[in-house]
Amino acid sequence: MSSTIQNRTHEFQQCVTSFDKINKVGTPQQRQIPGKKSKFSQQASIIAKDIAHTTELLLKLALLAKRKPLFDDRPVEIGELTYVIKQDIFKIEQSIQNLQKFARGDSLIQVDSQITQYLKNVMNLLNLKMKNVSGEFKSVLELRQKNELVKQIEEGTFLIRCAEQTE
Repeated sequence: MSSTIQNRTHEFQQCVTSFDKINKVGTPQQRQIPGKKSKFSQQASIIAKDIAHTTELLLKLALLAKRKPLFDDRPVEIGELTYVIKQDIFKIEQSIQNLQKFARGDSLIQVDSQITQYLKNVMNLLNLKMKNVSGEFKSVLELRQKNELVKQIEEGTFLIRCAEQTE
């Protein structure tokens, strides 16, 4: 029995190449370490946290705006919260725009249609959340304005009654 050793390196390299093509594995620079978030995912996560924080501030503002302004009014706190929320909304919208630019410019994205769809879904979700936050902010400000008008009417009515009683 004679044993011969064959060099099968070429066959192995062909198998690896076909495996890479099937799984669409790119160059080592394009591969990502499992468990490590991509820059896109990191930025999207930061934006989502910012949206959650802004939503919490909006909830506080809504609670303040729903109070009856005649006796339990905190205009300074409401003004400060309104300013902070406006700034946060602007910052988040800028971050979303930057993330969209990054997603369009990333060459890795064109490699896989599933990745492209995932990125679009993430962007749509972030935009939807921001739209909801902005809409809720608008409705809270409208409620505050309505309560202020009611307060002015009640004060006017009170002053008229006081004037009538003194006559």
